[in-house]
Amino acid sequence: MQRWDNSPQKSPFGSTTAQTRNLADPNFACGNPLIQNQLIRGEWNSKAFVGTDYPVATKGTDLAQGTEQNMPGADPRTGKKSVWDQIPQLVRSGRIPLPVFEQALARVLYQEERFGLLGCNDSSASCSNPGGVNGVRDGSAALPTGSPDSGAVIGTKNGHAAIAEKSAEEGAVLLKNDASNLPITPTDLSSGVALSGPLAEYNVGSPNNESSGGYPDRSVINTLQQIKTFAQNKNAFTYSPALSPSGYAVPSSALSTSSKRVTGGLHRTGGPGAPTTDRSLDFTTASPAGALGKGNYTWRGYLYVPSADTYTLRTQSTKGSDIGVKLSIDGKSQKASTPESVYTGPRPGMFPMDMSTTRAGFTTGGLSNSAYKVGNLSAGYHAISVSFSNASSGKASFRLAYSRTEGDISDAAEAAKGKSKALVFVGAGNTGQLTDPANSDMVPGELPAEQVALIKAVAAENPNTSVVLNTPGPVVTSSWIHDVKSVLEMWQPGQEGGTATARLLLGMANPSGRAVTTWPKGSEDTLFSTAQNQGLFPGDATGTHPERVGGTEKSTGQVPACETGKVCQGEDAKLSGPTAATGDKNYTGSGYAAGFRSNGDSLRYQVSPGTAGTYMLKVRYANTLRSSRSLRVAVDTGPAKLLPLPKTGKRGNWSISQVPLRLTAGPHTVRLFRSGSDNSSGNVNVDSLGLTTPGAHFPSTANSLGGLYECSVGVTCEIERGHISGAGIKTTVDPKGYTGEGLLAGFTKTGDQATIDIPSDAGNYTLQLRYGNPKATAQTLTVDIDGKAGKVTLPELSDQNAWGIKTIGVKLSAGIHKITIQRNSKDSGNVNIDSIALTTKGARYPARQVGSFGIYAGYRYYDQLGMAVQFPFGWGLSYTNFAYSKPTVTATKDGGLDVTYTIRNTGSQAGAAVAQVYVGPPSERPSGVEFAPRALAGFDRVSIAAGASSTVTTHVDPRAMQYWSTSKQQWVRTHGARDVFVGPADKPDQLRHARTP
Repeated sequence: MQRWDNSPQKSPFGSTTAQTRNLADPNFACGNPLIQNQLIRGEWNSKAFVGTDYPVATKGTDLAQGTEQNMPGADPRTGKKSVWDQIPQLVRSGRIPLPVFEQALARVLYQEERFGLLGCNDSSASCSNPGGVNGVRDGSAALPTGSPDSGAVIGTKNGHAAIAEKSAEEGAVLLKNDASNLPITPTDLSSGVALSGPLAEYNVGSPNNESSGGYPDRSVINTLQQIKTFAQNKNAFTYSPALSPSGYAVPSSALSTSSKRVTGGLHRTGGPGAPTTDRSLDFTTASPAGALGKGNYTWRGYLYVPSADTYTLRTQSTKGSDIGVKLSIDGKSQKASTPESVYTGPRPGMFPMDMSTTRAGFTTGGLSNSAYKVGNLSAGYHAISVSFSNASSGKASFRLAYSRTEGDISDAAEAAKGKSKALVFVGAGNTGQLTDPANSDMVPGELPAEQVALIKAVAAENPNTSVVLNTPGPVVTSSWIHDVKSVLEMWQPGQEGGTATARLLLGMANPSGRAVTTWPKGSEDTLFSTAQNQGLFPGDATGTHPERVGGTEKSTGQVPACETGKVCQGEDAKLSGPTAATGDKNYTGSGYAAGFRSNGDSLRYQVSPGTAGTYMLKVRYANTLRSSRSLRVAVDTGPAKLLPLPKTGKRGNWSISQVPLRLTAGPHTVRLFRSGSDNSSGNVNVDSLGLTTPGAHFPSTANSLGGLYECSVGVTCEIERGHISGAGIKTTVDPKGYTGEGLLAGFTKTGDQATIDIPSDAGNYTLQLRYGNPKATAQTLTVDIDGKAGKVTLPELSDQNAWGIKTIGVKLSAGIHKITIQRNSKDSGNVNIDSIALTTKGARYPARQVGSFGIYAGYRYYDQLGMAVQFPFGWGLSYTNFAYSKPTVTATKDGGLDVTYTIRNTGSQAGAAVAQVYVGPPSERPSGVEFAPRALAGFDRVSIAAGASSTVTTHVDPRAMQYWSTSKQQWVRTHGARDVFVGPADKPDQLRHARTP
């Protein structure tokens, strides 16, 4: 380790070794030497090793560019074995020099040694870290349990639990707390507290398999258990399992032995104790009735439905092969299924939390949990038959429960009425559950509609309602935030999440986390979908910027636009849950959106009618099931409308359904989704949709290709992303006014060329070239389409920074077209090509694509535009209050600043303040350099006793006083005074001001 530790950070290539790639060429990150070596090892002086996600290295020689580790497994792009398997042969052949390989290995071993993963085998005195547990180093030995009072220490199960608990508590963000609604007080307990929502019962411990699994027995401990234990008054809490997979035990008020009136119970017609009447079938170790002995039990009677609703029946029973359950409604046998997960990890449809086993706190934990999706039941009496067999030698638990789309929410609201406080536990983990995308990491999603309905219903009955969130990032709260008094965001809190949440709610711990991203007011308040009324910087366009989410290529991170009167393909929409498919016949476009199998699955488009009025949303769909299905349609955050989808017969048949929408002029997000109230169990396909005026036909379209390529018809294709060859052509960022990442300049030598593939349907198109020609005369190039070449004349333009459009009419067959811009021996060349576009005949060149938002990412974007947000960057409340005062600024010898200020705890209990220091732009701004209104330059977390004050000095690193000069390729210090702001968040009215010397 010592030899490597003192070695240079750059790769030891030398004249005989593999060279880095040309930085002007497109590079995947794991093969980009500018990132790996110049930035990480050079600018940052990092000794870390670089690893990929699951195998994404594109070449074995990526190791020579600075990537040390590739995750195992087949390459997901090709299905073939990992390119990392090539490394031994590459080293033997010399293509990867041995010193480069050894350096990569040393970087990995250095970090493993640093974190104690290697250990040592000998028994000498020098072996201070043998590794493993009690000498067992293969990972099979469990850590010792340790003392429950040992605190946050490494090396024992309880010590690790304490660390996880503290992390969850200190990371929790109290977003809102009007009238000090939280924490729960002894007075609240005496008056009763109502809890509802599935995440009171299910802790978000390890929601995916790409994180540490923790201790399974700890992860299942939930808030409901712990809050009753810590309060030492379990009777103070009532829990309503609305939206939870455990369900309500079917009450006697819904059971009857008569089809004429409710008698309260079912006939036990078989098994020990029969005949008798059981008021409910709740026989568990947690219920008064207790578990059932050995025998074959049967019950018959009626399920009373007071008003039509969508029902899911549930059974929970002791696990084992000697336990059996059967259930029928109205004479029809019901099929058991695994309950839908209430929380899924960050990838849609993947890594759902296990709902097949019950949790303790409400019913007996560890029971087998099954769901029976009965569907819509009309008001009245429905025959029900239940059988339970216990062939074991001992007693076994059995519970009959139900969930109702409307009834559960109504019961939860009723239970909250009159209580001192009400807590609603909700959340979602991915785009398949959020009704707008998130974990797209780009767009804040909204909670599922049924969760919002639960929040609003409970809050309508209890003015002291708090919402406890479990989400991986910001969500849109605007539809319900004003209905509640408190919001506590627990994120994905890990194995001790139940304990941490309970402690925070009871005031045993004080939240001190801060929002690390801005929480916008709406899902469209993003740097790519906001309709900017001003540019971020000179040259930036107003309006929306969809290119910022993925350049000019098709991207899954944005909501695509659907032009009024045009057909919009289902597979091209923003899909959250459904997938693009091609299995059925007679679809249009490149496929269709298939699935809608889970609640919250959605398809979204952005529409922008020119005038206000009533429009028809027409949907081309296929429903091959035996009965009618339906989806919901919502505009922005408004109420949802039902879209009926009658059966269409055999596969390949498509039909049209429509729903009227009242729209104002301007942009709207239209969402087609499945909710819990829909009679849809999957296998509903959406081919395309269109927004038309009333009475208009569905827009026509031709069948098109089944593939997706780097560029497509109707969008800007950045030529610098194509395949480039030739000695007289280069990618550059001068002159200005280019789109994308740059432009191609030169074409000074014969053979210089750039090629892009574009698929299209058959038809007449216009190929448009965006070019620059500052010469005094027209210049020429050659355009080759599928081997057919023709000379193109590019007229002279006014100056160096001017751009023109050259159009060429072309007739194309259906297929993938290779379009090459080149200079041949008879061309003059000497021009710049920025981008090309293949458009329908007569269409304008696609709107200018701005490929960068400059320095205005995250909170800087909202600050620059002065946009109102829900919660600013750095936001987070406490159960106490802090006052900031007397900021002063002193220059330091290292070129940075020391910012000194006072924080006083003005509340009645101890707490932790997270002070944040921001710097403004310099008074002397260099020409052409952008500065954020406020840039975070430092922060400190300070614990302060009630009534006490603390004087804090936060050091501002010299880098915060510099900017990157692209011309000098180095950091340059600014001149002139700068404003300095100190406070609890990026919120101007809470920041105290000072100025640099």
